[in-house]
Amino acid sequence: MRSQRLDWNRVPGFGGSSAGPLHRTATVHRTIGGVRVQSNRGDTTDTVATHTGPTNDTAPAAEPEPTTDVRPATQIGAGSPDASLATPPPEPDTVGPLLAELQAIRAELGVLATREQERAAHRETVIDRLHAENQTLRQRDLYVMLEPVRSTLYRLYDLARREADRWSGPTPPAIEHAGPLLGVIAEELSEVLAGTGVESFTPQPGDPYDPTRHRPVDTADIADAALDGTVVKALSDGFTRGETIARRADVVIGQLRTHQWTRPRSGG
Repeated sequence: MRSQRLDWNRVPGFGGSSAGPLHRTATVHRTIGGVRVQSNRGDTTDTVATHTGPTNDTAPAAEPEPTTDVRPATQIGAGSPDASLATPPPEPDTVGPLLAELQAIRAELGVLATREQERAAHRETVIDRLHAENQTLRQRDLYVMLEPVRSTLYRLYDLARREADRWSGPTPPAIEHAGPLLGVIAEELSEVLAGTGVESFTPQPGDPYDPTRHRPVDTADIADAALDGTVVKALSDGFTRGETIARRADVVIGQLRTHQWTRPRSGG
């Protein structure tokens, strides 16, 4: 292809006239980079591109342009020049959700542990308070229960103190008054014991020996066979708490002269 200068005055129909030069328009086809471009020019003269060889409207072949393989990385073979540029597909993130779940569980366990510690502390406080209240009630009940005992002990103390002063004075009472005095003291003590729920009983001579109520401490020879194995004498009273024997009475058991009495083995 070469460029040729075109004189529009020589083209039929575009010559000069008295009216002045006319505005002329020409269409010029150009091939740029293998692409045919059409442009319009308006002027008295212009430079157009013409073919010196045979007329051929077919555009010359376009120059090949570099292409990029846009296939997925999984389809690019190991021998392909772009194989080294292939990016493996990202693996699914399984650690992140698991870590978040573990952190949530840890936080929940921390909250539960804190609540349990608070509950334990509250239980300890309640137990301590109930124990203190129980001790107070027990002491109060014991004080009320022992009130009759204290009252009797007050009287017994006053009696013992008065008799001690009288018997140690310049004119002590006759000796025969000692027995009745000690009997009064014993009665006072019996009232004290009764205030604690304990009642006394005194075995009588001739009572059959009962190992649950009597504790034999000695034997006595007797001639009457009907009194063999019975109570001859009571050395101390026994005590009961309701239907239970609190303490057995010490007694002497009668024994016939014809055989040796064997003391029963019993505790208490």
